[in-house]
This record gives sequence, C-alpha cells and structure tokens, in this order.
Amino acid sequence: MPSVSCGSIDGAPDFKVCAVSNSNKVCQPRPFPYPGFRLGCLPRERARDVTLKSARPSGVGREHAPANGKAAKAPSATGGARPDANIAGRLRFESFLLELSAFFAKAPTDCVERGVDRWLEKLARFIGVDRISLWECDVNCSQMHLRHVYCVSGFPKASTKIDPASLPWLIDEFRQGRIVSCERVPDDIPATAVAEREYMRQLGVKSALGVPVEAGTTIYVATFMSIRGHRKWPENLVRRLHLVAEIFASALGRLRAERSLLASESGTRAILKAFPDLIFVLDRDGIFIESHCESYSDLLMPPEEFTGRAMEDVLPAEMARLFRAAFEQAAETHNVVEVDYVLPVKGEQRYFEARVVQRDDGAMVAVVRNVSERHRAANKLRDSEQQFRVAFTHSAIGMALVSLEGDLLQVNAALCHMLGYPETELLSMKLQVLTVPEDLALDLAYARKAIAGQISHYEVEKRYFHRDGRIVWALLTAALVRDASDKPLYFVSQVHDISERRQAQMEIDRARLELAHMSRVSLVGQLTTSLAHELAQPITAITINAAAGLQAIEIGAPSETRALFQDIFDDGRRAGKVVKNVMRMLKKDSPPHTRVDLNQLIQEIVHVMRSDLLGHHVNLTMNLDSANSEINGNPVELQQVLLNLMLNATEAMGSIPVSERFLVISTSVHSDTVELSVQDTGVGAPPDDMKRIFEPFVTTKGTGVGVGLAICAQIVSAHKGKLSAENNREQGMTFRCILPR
Repeated sequence: MPSVSCGSIDGAPDFKVCAVSNSNKVCQPRPFPYPGFRLGCLPRERARDVTLKSARPSGVGREHAPANGKAAKAPSATGGARPDANIAGRLRFESFLLELSAFFAKAPTDCVERGVDRWLEKLARFIGVDRISLWECDVNCSQMHLRHVYCVSGFPKASTKIDPASLPWLIDEFRQGRIVSCERVPDDIPATAVAEREYMRQLGVKSALGVPVEAGTTIYVATFMSIRGHRKWPENLVRRLHLVAEIFASALGRLRAERSLLASESGTRAILKAFPDLIFVLDRDGIFIESHCESYSDLLMPPEEFTGRAMEDVLPAEMARLFRAAFEQAAETHNVVEVDYVLPVKGEQRYFEARVVQRDDGAMVAVVRNVSERHRAANKLRDSEQQFRVAFTHSAIGMALVSLEGDLLQVNAALCHMLGYPETELLSMKLQVLTVPEDLALDLAYARKAIAGQISHYEVEKRYFHRDGRIVWALLTAALVRDASDKPLYFVSQVHDISERRQAQMEIDRARLELAHMSRVSLVGQLTTSLAHELAQPITAITINAAAGLQAIEIGAPSETRALFQDIFDDGRRAGKVVKNVMRMLKKDSPPHTRVDLNQLIQEIVHVMRSDLLGHHVNLTMNLDSANSEINGNPVELQQVLLNLMLNATEAMGSIPVSERFLVISTSVHSDTVELSVQDTGVGAPPDDMKRIFEPFVTTKGTGVGVGLAICAQIVSAHKGKLSAENNREQGMTFRCILPR
C-alpha cells in the first residue's frame, strides 16, 4: 500500500503517495485515466473556488497550510472561505484522486479487493463520513449485493443484499442513473418512499448520498452515510465523489474481467489437457508459432525443434503442398477444411485427419487427430464384410437376410435355384408366402423368442413351396443380428435343401415299418403253426371222445360215458400243457439280459423316430442325466417300451396346434434305480381310464387295439421295474418307468 503523510484540510487528513513495489520491481506510473486532472490543475468547468469541508460540526475548523507553502490569510469577518484555503483543499482532493488512480492502475489483481477496502477507509476519513459502501447489481438492478464497506465503530449492521421490492423508489433512482442526495433524513426523502424512510431510520442515518456508476453490464453504487450529524453535499463534492466511484467501479470491473479471463484460460488449459488431438497454429507464411501436444509420440520432432520454422522445412514436400492448398482454401471460403494424410512416424505408417480453419488474425489453426486405430478397424470391418459378401453370394446352400417382419432383404443364387424364383421376384415376396402353412407357426414361434432375447438362433426342418408347386424340404438355421444397443435388426438365414435326404429317410422308415410288420407276421405264423400242430391231436381226441360220449348217453351206457368224459378231461389238460410249453418256449428263446446304457438307447430310438417327429411337427427336448445310466436289461424289449411310449405321445398330440406340440424325454439317475420319463402336451386320458390304462385291450384311441401299454407294463415288470402314468397339471400326460440298476 502507498505510504501516507498527513496534513489537514478542514480537519481531513492529507495523503502523499510513494512508489509501490512488487517483487522488488518498481511499478511505472500509468497515465491518469481522467483527462484534465493533474496535480494543481483543474478543468475549466471546475475552475471556480471549492471548499472541501469536514463533516464535523461547524465551528470546529482549524487553520491548514496552503499549497504554495506561504502563510494563509485569516478568515474574513463574515466567515467566508479563504481563497488560499479553497485552492489548497481542491489541490489536496486532486492529489487524493491521483494517488487513488495510480494505485489501482498498478495494483496486481490479488491486491485490488484489499486495496478497495483500504481506500474506502481513507476516503471516509478524508471527507468525514461514517460509512461508505460499494454495491453491485446488473443493469436492471434485479438485486443489489454489498461488495465492500467501511464504517466507524458503533454503526448499525446493515444487510449485505437488497431486494428491489424492499426499496423501490431508491432502486428506481439508481436504475435511471440519478444521484440521490439527502442532507437531512428523512425530510429530504419523498413522503411516498415509506420503505426508504424506515430503512434510514433503522440505521440511524442523518445524511446520505448515493452515486450510481455504470460499467458495462454492471451498475456499481457508492453510498455515503453520516450518523453523527447532518451535513451538506455540495455539487463540487458530488462531482468529485462521482469520479472516485468511477475509479472504484473501473478497478472492480477490471478485476471481474481479469478473473473471468483467468477462469476462461484455466478452463481452456483443462480442455486442452484432456484434448487428445494435436493443435498447431501457423502464421500467414506457414511458420509454426504455437502448438499443443500432450504426447510427442505422433510428432516427427519435438515442438522446440519445429516452432519458428516453415512447414516446408518440417513436413515432407507432398504433405506441405497439401496443407498449403488447405490453408488457401480456408482463407478463401472461411470454412473448415478437412485433410486426410498418411505420415511415416518412427517406422510406422500412421493415418491422420486434420481440420484447418483461419483465425481472425489470419493465422491458421490445424487440429490433427490420429485415426490409425479407426482406419485399421474400418479395414478389418471392410474385410469382414467382403468375406461375408463372398460367402453369401457363392455359398452352395441357400442364404437370405430376412427382416423382422418376414421380408426378404437379400438372397443368393443358391436360394433362388432351390425355390425356382428369379432374384427380383423372390425379393418381392414374404417368408410367410413361401412357407407351407402347417410349418409356419413353429418357425414364427422361434423367431419371436429370438426377438425377445430368449434365444440367439434356432434350427428347424420345414417345407417351402417351389415356384412349380412342389414341396421343398429344408433345414433352416436362423440367427438374429443386433446393433450396438442390442436392438434387433434382421435374421441371417441358411436354407439347406434336404429333400433328397428326407425322401431317403422316409423310404428307410417305411422299410423299417414293413420289416417290423413282416417280422411280427412271421412270428405269429410260426406260433400259429406250432400251436396248430401241438393242439391238433388233443383237440381231435377231445372231439372224438365228446362225440362218443354223446352216443353213449343216447344208448344208455353209463360206464362207457364216464370213461369218455375222463378221456375228454385228460385231453383238455394235455392241451393246456401244450399252450404252457409254447409260452415257456417263447420265454426261453428271449435274449439274455445285459448291461444297457439307457441314455444311449434313448438317443438311438430318437434317431429312429426323427422322421415321425418331424412329420408330426413335434418339438423334442431331451434332458438326460449326465451320470452313469447303465442298467441290467434286454435292449430289444426296452427299445420296444420307449418306442411304444413315444408313438403314443406323438399320436396324442395330433389334434394339438403345431406350435404347442412338445415332447420331453428325461432321465434321472439315483443310487439304485434309473428313472425314465416321457412327457407330452397331448390330450391326456380321462380320469376313469387312468386306473385301467395298462390292462389289455384298454385304449383311449378310436383306432387303437389296447395291447401296446399292456405289453410295455409286462416288459417293465419282467425287468423288476415299475411303469406309471399321470395327467399333467396343464396339458398332456407323463409316463414314468423306474428300473433297477
């Protein structure tokens, strides 16, 4: 702070400013910012005599030294101001203004606010007031905030914020830029300004002055108050205080601007620090003058080596010409010009993208980004797309891109050949039109599951209509493609023509059924022959004896009748033995029991039944226990049990919609048993039939004989197992077969 020496002018201290030193450097004085004011010289319009008096009560004045150092004349008898005293007072105030202006012209930013507080105290003592406040508000005076204040001890504490609604008259005066002067409070305040009168009364103010100063978009108001007595506010004093207020407003405005600039620069530095791109500034001649590079890894040389040099001396010749042309285009169009180039850095080809724009001063700013990773990713994506396009186009199986609604977006030549349509005609059709109606429901059900996120892909055998009307069997594999936000886009479908394989499988299945039928016929024929041969003699004997007995009865021979009937009894018993011998023979010829892997046996039967399941559109699921599922049994008889149960389940679902036909085969391995379950979603069985379902000739099918489940129960029983059945809670039936290990 400046050093102070005190003289007096009507009791107010005088000040003298010495050089202000900061870091051992003497600040050079700047030109005084108010033209026409200098020490000992006033502007022409202010050349009249002005007496600057203290606010102390009248009659308390004392003599003071004049500016020229000579003795001052005594006051006149009338008490008028002495000319020498007036000049001295004026000079002292001008000196105060000069010191005040010089201080804030040289004060560092961090000293401005402390300087304002210090100079407010000096000013209060200089003019003899009890309180000086500096308020800040916007041009509309929406709210006034107290920024700086000085007051004598004992002055009532005032609010640091004023709402315009609380002092409407006063705020409106300041908004209009009018100075408010009140020598006697509350008499000089309009009677309508009730709030202002009460505000002054609460503070105990006797005299007050408010000086508004506009600085850009901000209004500063300097208020001067006296509580120890009334005082006057002469016009000359008000004008000088207005100058003081302007100096304070200028200093605070500069502080605000510098702080905003510092905040902006700090923000810019933070942004540049987080900015991954390289920034270069070149002058009109193409010379590097600035650069921002967080990393030097993408530079040909460090910044200190290329700053101050022309780009032709730094960059390869072709690249320099490229940027020179971009600079010329940016200067002509005043638009951003983009430049893509490749630069060998440290033995590696790197790809860059530059955006060039001209600054207001004519310099060129180039923002450069390393896009090598993006370039490599783009190349990788392009290669992947090319590979997919080649595989799609030249694939031997049919391929298509299908929208979520079933529209064909792209098709390859193999699919066109498979269905017999030209590409343009096929692209105009929907998947629903090409599919056999009975197969459509299952396909759409899987598609809905994929869209819902339950599955990512699915596989199903289905039938398509050829252009000539025939049926094409195909194995469809469809995978759903999603975007980065997991939104479904389209299906990639592979359609493999299995018509020939399907026909061959149907022929094999037909031959298998015929062979099984012929085996049964042959077995029945052999059994019939054996029974006829073995039973022919006993039956013949029974017949003859019976006829003889009848004749004996007619002729009245009781003894002979008894013998005949004894022979009939013996022949009948012998016929029963024959039947038992045949049955025993059949059991004796059955293959012996061996170790059977039940899971493997199930998979073999499922393979045999695959065509039947597909033909009936049954969706098969196998939940096989991974533990060892071996048991002791006859594999042929166990296959017959499982085959019979699967056929019954398939036939039970014949009247159910295709999308609801589900068959689940499960195994569960326990310590001493293995459980096999076959669950379907068919029509089930009436509760009354459940008790007799394993009895011979009991059936729930209109065309059934009723011996299949009876045979299954006998086979399971022969294996010391148990076969049971129950209706499901919702739909269908479940058969459970428990076999010992």
